[in-house]
Amino acid sequence: MAPLFAADVRLPANAGERADADQIAILVRELGANRFIVRQHAQRALVEIGLPAKAALETAVHDPDGEVRQRARQALAAIADVDFHARLGAFLADLDPDHHYGLAGWQRYRSLSGESPAARRLFADMQRAERELLEAVANAPAQAGALLDARCQQVENGIAGDPFKQSHLSLATMSALLFAGGNPEVPVSAHAGGSLFSFGSQAALAQAMHARPPSPVRPLVAAWVGRSFEIDSLTSYRNQLLAMQYHLKEAVAPALKLIQPPGGRPEWEHFAILAIAKLGGQEHVAALEPLLNDERTIDASDRGGQKSDAEIRDVALAAMLHLTGQKLSDYGFQHAKANPTLLWNATSLGFNDPAAREEALKKWRAWAEKHLK
Repeated sequence: MAPLFAADVRLPANAGERADADQIAILVRELGANRFIVRQHAQRALVEIGLPAKAALETAVHDPDGEVRQRARQALAAIADVDFHARLGAFLADLDPDHHYGLAGWQRYRSLSGESPAARRLFADMQRAERELLEAVANAPAQAGALLDARCQQVENGIAGDPFKQSHLSLATMSALLFAGGNPEVPVSAHAGGSLFSFGSQAALAQAMHARPPSPVRPLVAAWVGRSFEIDSLTSYRNQLLAMQYHLKEAVAPALKLIQPPGGRPEWEHFAILAIAKLGGQEHVAALEPLLNDERTIDASDRGGQKSDAEIRDVALAAMLHLTGQKLSDYGFQHAKANPTLLWNATSLGFNDPAAREEALKKWRAWAEKHLK
């Protein structure tokens, strides 16, 4: 049976295996001794004892003596750190995927990224970099959103204005933050959503996303872009951009929700349409069909002296043509400009006059009647 808690892990013998409750109680009392050397010795001895002293120290953090409280907290932190690194070492040495040694989040991570040596190494790196966040996500996901937001802010502050730090942002930290954000039980603020989007373009993460064989980072980003947010949330549309950048089909499901009526802001909603076009298949044409009646304007531009209005229905039509293997030029899209990430710049998908648009829609309906019914 896999060990579930730190106390279950078989580790080398230490002072804790020889200490009894009476010895621990004496040492805890000595944390408040008059002599500094006695207090110092007691604290070190309790750290060496380790986990068997944990319960007594947890009681001591409420002691009336401030010195006892402070040293108990310090000893607990040191014990937790030693225990964590011992469990992490045991995890890396034991290739049995069912043995997680109490490391928070392993089961969910394993379901996403697998249990290969590379996946285990990344998980260990994430633990070293963001242990507190991973523990919060595993144990209290509903409350972990505030910590995620705070860590995003700290990371941003740490790299602000320093191109070197930005280019060397830890892959482990970015992976842990995305792993947290990808948990549907973790609330994600607008600020954290923007941070995770910006991390998606950092050099280390971009390199991992394009790696061959695929990096275990990739499923973590896929889980993040696969989350559904409110239709008026900028995070929703930024995730579509990230998904198109790395060709993550997991974003199609939330994209389909974003195009449902009443619809979001047209200058954002068109990203969901383009994501469906790039990442989806012909089976998604029917979901786009209602948008052919959506006359909301994305952009109005002057092209060669002629006004060209790009509307939601124009982007939808272009998407449907792409999904059915047809050419935009055959439907009168005169200004369509290809984009390697988005397929096209949506603002280039307009028509010079309403008659041209109506002709394109008529031609589509005739084609669809013949080929899709």
